[in-house]
Order: sequence, then structure tokens, then C-alpha cells
Amino acid sequence: MDCVRNVSVSKFLIVGCIVILGAAFGLASCGDDDKGSPADPCAGDPCADIEGALANTCEAVGTTDFSCQCTEGSFWVDPSNLCIDPCAEDPCAEIEHSTCMPISAEQYSCECNQGFFWDEQEGACINPCLSEGDLCDLPHAVPQSCTPVSAQEYTCECETDFFWASTDKLCVNPCLVEPDPCADIENSTCVPLSADTVECRCNEGFFKLDETCVDNPCLPDDPCVGIENAEEGSCEPVTAELFTCTCTEGFDWDQEAAACAPVEAP
Repeated sequence: MDCVRNVSVSKFLIVGCIVILGAAFGLASCGDDDKGSPADPCAGDPCADIEGALANTCEAVGTTDFSCQCTEGSFWVDPSNLCIDPCAEDPCAEIEHSTCMPISAEQYSCECNQGFFWDEQEGACINPCLSEGDLCDLPHAVPQSCTPVSAQEYTCECETDFFWASTDKLCVNPCLVEPDPCADIENSTCVPLSADTVECRCNEGFFKLDETCVDNPCLPDDPCVGIENAEEGSCEPVTAELFTCTCTEGFDWDQEAAACAPVEAP
């Protein structure tokens, strides 16, 4: 006798391969191969009917349960077999300039949007640059150049040779103070490197020796030019009177003679 699958009937008694389920009868397989085979909980792809679940991602858990992969931001919850997005109802809606970030099915965080920072005292996301007026309307600062750093701190872009001093909230040049930071170093010029750092740079024709600026024996004329077997432009100052030159192959610099001497054979 042939057997028919997946047919439901009622009110009629059919003798043969019939499984009686309540008031209805369902046809089952007559073959010996199906006797005692376990059910497949992923049959029919149950994930396709679950909101937030990805179709064709079902994985059997034992013989009666399954799990699905959820879309980004959602988490699989067992045994309810649901994909839960803790941010679905936007729990961060009351916090302006924030975005809900899911952590787990039951946890989320309200993260401030770019340019905003959490202020614990105010309980809000704040951008200090959005206060009334231009915070960078200051001497030597570039107007409308405010950049937030935290809920209370910000920086302004400064003009050339000026630097932002976060403590004073001003653009400063540490060389423009009295007394001149480089006043004790003759033949030098103060060069600002940051809001509180300077370099005392030697003027042209001088070079730094210890903490002083002395005459540069390599300037204005390169003494290496007139020295046999010395490379032009290789002069390096040693003191105000002494210098070294780089010699061509086969010669070494003799400081005492201020010349390039042949390399002695070993």
C-alpha cells in the first residue's frame, strides 16, 4: 500500500498509516527507514518567522530546541527563542545628543554623539562650544575655531607662533614675556614650541655649544672647499675655531692638521 505524507483529514477513519491527533488524522510514513528517527527542530526554518532573526541560521539544540543568529544590535534569548534589541524602544530618547548602544539582551548604554561629552553632574551630553557666543573670540585666536575636548574643556586654533593654554583659555606666545627667556644667551632668538616651551635658537652664523651661541667656523664660507680630498659642504663645527670635514674614500680627517690624511695600511 502506498503512503501519503502531510495530509490531514477529519471525520473519516482511514485504516493504515494513520496517526490520530485529536479530532484530526495525519498520514505518516510507512517506510521502515523513518521509524524512530528524531524530529528536526530546524525543519521549515523557524528563524525566518522570528523578528530580528536571520533566515537560514537555525542551529538545532538537542532534538527539541534551536537557536538563531540575530541581526546586529539584537541578542538571542533562550528559552523564549526570541531576538531582543534592548534599544528597540529608544531608552535614551530623554538624553539629548545621545545614541543607544546595545550591550546584551538586557543591557544598553547611552553614548554621547560625536562632539558631545557626558557630564555626570548635569546628567547630560554637552558640547561646550555650543554655548552662547564664540568662545574663540579672543586675541590671537581664530574665530569660530572651537573644538570640544570634554564636557567643560575646549581648544581654539591660534595664530602662527601662538599656542592654546588650556588653563588660561588663551592663545599665548611664551617668547612674548618679560624678561625674554633667551636674554642670557647672546646671539640667539626665542622660538616658541608650545604654550610653555621655547627654544633659544642661534642666529645665522652661530651654532649652539653647550648653552651658548658661538661663531660658526663653517660660515659664511665652507672651509672644506679648499681642503684636498675633503667633500664640499661637509663642514661640521666643533668650537668657534675648530671644524671637521668628511674626507673622500681612503682618507681620514686629521683634526690637528685640519686636513684629510691618507688612511694608514693595517
